[in-house]
Amino acid sequence: MLRRSERMLVWGFAALVVGGCSKSTHPAVKELTVAEAVASHKAGAVFVDANTEEFRQSNGKVPGALLLANYRTYDVKSVLPGSKDTPLVFYCSNKR
Repeated sequence: MLRRSERMLVWGFAALVVGGCSKSTHPAVKELTVAEAVASHKAGAVFVDANTEEFRQSNGKVPGALLLANYRTYDVKSVLPGSKDTPLVFYCSNKR
């Protein structure tokens, strides 16, 4: 049985699979399966929620995720972890 935080991860990534964020062509960006996302979370990856506040209020968010005020424009230095070695997992529903 999945813990609540794991269920939220599964839900968040199910929304990603169904709605989909725009795909990146950058070689360092990898699309994750739900199982890979859960494993990444357990290994200490930082999750970054790129959804709108309205979407979060209606659908929730992954517990502990960093919240972007705007997925297109945000101050990287003040929002994201300082270490470039920190794995990041961005997610969104693509419903605006």
